[in-house]
Amino acid sequence: MSASHRSVARRLGLGDDVEVHVHLQHLDLVDHACMDLLGDWERQRERAGGTLFLEWAALERRYQRAG
Repeated sequence: MSASHRSVARRLGLGDDVEVHVHLQHLDLVDHACMDLLGDWERQRERAGGTLFLEWAALERRYQRAG
């Protein structure tokens, strides 16, 4: 787990084995770094036995609009 992923999990008080739902309605900006972080975090959580639920299609649309 990278330092940025540990920071997100620690700030949210999450263990690696819990189910996480990410809601996008208050998200203002999506850039390449955000997409990478969330994708990496999802893969890491899955390896640890957890789940990250994220509306990838909606996130991708916001990312494309920002570009």
